[in-house]
Amino acid sequence: MPHYKELPEILKKWTDAVASGDIDAIVSHYLPNARLKGTIWNEWVGHAGVKPTGGSIDGYFKALYTGKEDVHVSYQAVDVIDYGIYLVDYTFHWTDPKTGEPGALEANGTFVCRLCDSGKEGILLHHSSPFFQQ
Repeated sequence: MPHYKELPEILKKWTDAVASGDIDAIVSHYLPNARLKGTIWNEWVGHAGVKPTGGSIDGYFKALYTGKEDVHVSYQAVDVIDYGIYLVDYTFHWTDPKTGEPGALEANGTFVCRLCDSGKEGILLHHSSPFFQQ
């Protein structure tokens, strides 16, 4: 499994959107039929109107940003399994606006990205799980 020091373009764009704090920009990287199972909700979610379990991708990111500012992502590892299939070890960082204290959540994840009919690459599947400390 090759290890890449540089992020694939789609993950660069997603990471920049996360750092911007712009929920619409983040969500724009997910394809219309995308599914997300993130670190803070233990359920699969899709776009509004495509709700496999009642949640939505934008709702997930709104919840992720609640009570946090300066949210950004750093990567410890990115492995490319095949074109558009990426395994990542990453950390979400933020600052608590009330206390100024930093916070972090280490996670591993899978991104499956595809080209849509317009030729734009987007995220089809995103699964993220926190690292568990023993």
